[in-house]
Amino acid sequence: MNNRTAFFIGLILHLFFIWTRIKVFPFKDFGCINKDCTSIVIVDIPISIIYLAFSDPILILFSGILGSLLWGLYFFLIYKLFYKLFKH
Repeated sequence: MNNRTAFFIGLILHLFFIWTRIKVFPFKDFGCINKDCTSIVIVDIPISIIYLAFSDPILILFSGILGSLLWGLYFFLIYKLFYKLFKH
């Protein structure tokens, strides 16, 4: 595994997490399964403070973009840490 793979694993896992917490169909009811999207906000801390006050569709959009980049960065940094700790 390389740096890019670690980043994309984090990004894809976050997108999958969001997909399991939103309702898409019918499109007129697009939003979070929960009343206030707290699960999405919690997993994206500290960056979720930026989009906390927005409505559900905007929150989901920002979480899909910024939160996924954040999770990609987390996985990249964790990979780099483990690579330095357990280098052969």
